Amino acid sequence: MNYNKVKLRDICDIIKGKTGITKAVPGDFPMVTLAEQRKSHNEYQFDTKAVIIPLVSSTGHGHASMKRIHYQEGKFALGSILCALVPKQDNVYDPEYLYYILDSNKENIFVPLMRGMANVSLPINRIKEAEIHLPSLDHQKKLAKIFSSASRLNNKLSVKATVQKERVKQLRQSILQQAMQGRLTAKWRRQHPDAAPAKVLIKRIRTEKEQLIKKGKTRQKKALPEITEDEKALDLPKGWEWVRLGNLTGFQNGCYFKSDEMRGNDLGIVRIGDIQNGEIVETKMKLISQALASEIRPEYIINKGDIVIAMSGATAGKIGQNKNKKQYALNQRVGKFIFPPSVNREYIFRYIELNRDTLLTISNGSIIDNLSTEQINNFVLAYPSEEEQKTILEKVNQLMSWCDELEKKTKERELLYEQIMHAVVNQAI
Repeated sequence: MNYNKVKLRDICDIIKGKTGITKAVPGDFPMVTLAEQRKSHNEYQFDTKAVIIPLVSSTGHGHASMKRIHYQEGKFALGSILCALVPKQDNVYDPEYLYYILDSNKENIFVPLMRGMANVSLPINRIKEAEIHLPSLDHQKKLAKIFSSASRLNNKLSVKATVQKERVKQLRQSILQQAMQGRLTAKWRRQHPDAAPAKVLIKRIRTEKEQLIKKGKTRQKKALPEITEDEKALDLPKGWEWVRLGNLTGFQNGCYFKSDEMRGNDLGIVRIGDIQNGEIVETKMKLISQALASEIRPEYIINKGDIVIAMSGATAGKIGQNKNKKQYALNQRVGKFIFPPSVNREYIFRYIELNRDTLLTISNGSIIDNLSTEQINNFVLAYPSEEEQKTILEKVNQLMSWCDELEKKTKERELLYEQIMHAVVNQAI
């Protein structure tokens, strides 16, 4: 098979989109944007078959990448940060073939052509110079049919993978719900009828918390209200108690740092965006100087093992544990729990993780995106004995590890689907 090496400018007119995303008026014509799904517009810019290339990096922030390119037929509008590759003349190349070739090789063809430090872009004049190998038109059409068939199969497999991931997510929630209602440990309770009830543990925690207050580790707060019948969401197993979170833990709000103070190189500041997937992450963490860090009072320091919670914005109610072997500073709108020795941190973590929406729900039933210290202290938990908590967590961790394996296999299948698609394209050409 003979292939001609051509530049895109030789076979395509490369035309920039003219519709700003925010200026699009919903209408009858599909509008191609960076997103996978189409928007709509009341006017069309093209009436043809075209390959659509983004003119900006998918990730930005100084990193060159390209998540997807598009293929579009008929009348359509195009966002202003994309361009369309339109055939200069008929019977030179098949647009669908060109799409599959460019899509499967976008990281090699287009990403190296991007430029810029902060805002990474792909100039049209560089797209024009990109080279591909072009077989005869008949062979292009045959290959396009093969690619299309493989793509449809790949899409079906992807949908199955997405469904599988959602099922695993639901399974995790179900495991936590069953655990925190005592259903996973019903057999354990039958085998341990003489286990000390939760009220014994709660009394011990109260004494330990008083000692923390005396030592200045946490503040004395006013007595919390009695738990009402409406707050008791279910009938508790024998030996369990309802208890307010504020009667188990102390709580510390973060402190304010000026933006010009967050330009140091020493101590990290945990902001609400640094709490992700149950952990503290450093990807976009701001730092302060050692001089400023030395002035921070101990209560504003996050130590290894501490649990923090986001108190505002879209992440409100999300919790994370410091699993890193370092300290951080506690920023405003982030709170830190202070635990007496007898409180099982992991049980509290899992319970809040499961009941985040309940924590964010105010008395009229609506969901808010700001948490107060009062809400956190008044949050109600179903609380088992010390030994049963340990048993619950052992069972939860075992079941969660199986969920981890399911997720790992799902990700491996997704990667395999992509590799198969690339192999089909590369083998065919």
